[in-house]
Amino acid sequence: MQVSLLEILRDIPDHRRREGKRFDLSTVLLYAIIAMVGGANSYRQMHEFIRAHRLRLNDAFGLKLPYTPSYTGLRLILQGVDRQTLARWMKQTAGMLKGLYDLQLEVMHRYPRLFCDETPMPVLASGHVKLRQFWAHATDDRPWAGPAPPAVAYPHRDNEGWSARTVARRIRRPRPIPRPASSAPSARRALRLRKGRSRA
Repeated sequence: MQVSLLEILRDIPDHRRREGKRFDLSTVLLYAIIAMVGGANSYRQMHEFIRAHRLRLNDAFGLKLPYTPSYTGLRLILQGVDRQTLARWMKQTAGMLKGLYDLQLEVMHRYPRLFCDETPMPVLASGHVKLRQFWAHATDDRPWAGPAPPAVAYPHRDNEGWSARTVARRIRRPRPIPRPASSAPSARRALRLRKGRSRA
């Protein structure tokens, strides 16, 4: 059974007092997430994004955010959400996106060039924080007009970090990526045509 992101957000309990609930919590969280996806990296930037796109977002999702909360109010709303609730919500959302993540990693491993970099990341485990290892797998052939688009994925290792040999074993042998056939003649054929015309 598929569950929408808005339905998940509506299950997050709102700990604000009744007189302080001028904005629906799930609506604010949804618009804040969209703002971050759109490049907002601060409460002020999220506020500016929501202010600029509020009417369009209301129409797209059928919601009614009467006006844009101030960046201070937005910060208080977001910081008031329980951390355990956010952690549970993130796990549920990650499960929904696992298929997309696996597909992205599979497609990236087909390209001829793959960049890897080990990144330490603090992870909450059994009530305390441990340092785990993530490997950033990235593709980007824009500098030399290659086939791979810019993309990055972060495989995670539960215990020790992955060695370069382990990463190499995980990466499957690159398979050719189908490209659209070009209707333009090849350079060799064009040269033959040019020579034939010159002789005529």
